[in-house]
Amino acid sequence: MKFRNSKSDDIGFLCDLHVDAFGDSEGPVIDKLVRNILKVQAGKPVYSHVIESGEKIIGHIVLSPVEIEGAERIEAYILAPLAISPGNQEQGLGTGLIDYSVKELKKNGV
Repeated sequence: MKFRNSKSDDIGFLCDLHVDAFGDSEGPVIDKLVRNILKVQAGKPVYSHVIESGEKIIGHIVLSPVEIEGAERIEAYILAPLAISPGNQEQGLGTGLIDYSVKELKKNGV
């Protein structure tokens, strides 16, 4: 298993993963959310990380910047969405992806 930053050419695979993980009712909504979040270019960065197994992406997480009203010096990110392919769930991969992402945020001063 390999953790890494997502790349722009991963978007189709990421959206397919979210549809697969969230099912027919919620999947298309999450697909649209992921596409919209990853289009954001201005301001603070959006962090997008994946888990690869071989050549296949089996997990994805997005962390987006948020502002906390009344807090001038706090830099914060919200985690949403997170998906692990159905065949790889219940193995601690979501926790591993969160841990990896928190380390990456810390490396970037968040």
